[in-house]
Amino acid sequence: MDRDPSGESIPAFNFLDEDAFVTHEVDDEAKRHLPKVMEQDIQTGRERYGVLTGFVKRRGLQRAHVVIKGVYQETDDDAIRSYTEGVAEVNFDLNLMKRKVRQIQKTQQAYKDFHFIGDVHTHPISGIAKPSPGDLTAGIEAYESGDMRPDEPYIFAIGQKEPDGMLYRFYRMVRTDSSSGYGFAELD
Repeated sequence: MDRDPSGESIPAFNFLDEDAFVTHEVDDEAKRHLPKVMEQDIQTGRERYGVLTGFVKRRGLQRAHVVIKGVYQETDDDAIRSYTEGVAEVNFDLNLMKRKVRQIQKTQQAYKDFHFIGDVHTHPISGIAKPSPGDLTAGIEAYESGDMRPDEPYIFAIGQKEPDGMLYRFYRMVRTDSSSGYGFAELD
């Protein structure tokens, strides 16, 4: 149970609730580390990837504010990788990724409040910062397998190249009456 500002218990926030209101902000330092579409990515179709870290502020029963403080990206030095960037897709191990973020929080005091929030990737081929069917399927699998719970944030962002830089849109999975039972909602 979470507590409201007066100290009273309130039910856990349900990020899958279509009627919930979720806002967000991205720290300036985090913005600098969001993955970018490179010119060669447009030719090859390689999607770039990063893990969003930060925290959530409850604003009441149906309101939450997500603060993205950092973007974790693995390097070639990582012996065990939680994701691989690829052509028109990114493959990732969500549980390993979450464990890596928790390990960083434990071992590096400066990052103790940088919780797993979700992920971000680019769309160099379509050039559109909107979830693809594969993005939706990956989110559904994360919830259906139990890798993600409705009371945990799973925010995903998609970046597209613009003439003057990058545009990122931020989303969350929601339960709907669609055939899959899921959809996505853009964050405010």
